[in-house]
Amino acid sequence: MVLKNKPAMLVTWAYTFHSWEMLGMKAWMPAFLAAAAFVSGSNATQAASLGAGLAAIAYIGSMVGSIAGGALSDRMGRTWAMLVLSCASITCSLSLGWLIGLPLWLLVAIAAFYSFAAVGDSSVYSTAVTELVPPRYIGAAYSVRSVLGFGAGAFSPWVFGLVLDATRAAEASPMWSWGLAWCALGIGALLGPLAALRLRRMPESAQMAGGKR
Repeated sequence: MVLKNKPAMLVTWAYTFHSWEMLGMKAWMPAFLAAAAFVSGSNATQAASLGAGLAAIAYIGSMVGSIAGGALSDRMGRTWAMLVLSCASITCSLSLGWLIGLPLWLLVAIAAFYSFAAVGDSSVYSTAVTELVPPRYIGAAYSVRSVLGFGAGAFSPWVFGLVLDATRAAEASPMWSWGLAWCALGIGALLGPLAALRLRRMPESAQMAGGKR
């Protein structure tokens, strides 16, 4: 029943590509900020410590994003929130690595916004599933979503690392290495807003948020 429910599967696929980006971001943000600290002149030990601390500051955006994303989806609509937040986070994914030479305070501010956007729509997908699937199938729907979403999220950090290692082996600059690695997350996430846009055009999307698409 769940696999034949097209609107619910569109939400599930949107969540899957969202997870690809979000979990990859969480896995690699500390290492990236440590590399940025090293580029800015810190020694290796200082850079590692700074990377962990700066990532913790950046992740504050995740807490705010989760609350704000849910509130926005209630007010503006589920697919509206999915599209706006996913497009914002994808823009960050495609840009962040190329900005490694920026002052650390500015890079952390961008990373905090990235965390805000990347996590902001997580709760929206969960809520949308409950609105599109009959109550008796909610458990199965969440099981499918978890397998696909966390499966993609487990795979994306590995792909990120492959890109990073390959570009370093080619003796690329830190900007190119990190830029391309972050782009691997952004490119993989592009299918998420496409799934959300397709859902928005379906009549079943009126079942969400009291008719707010």
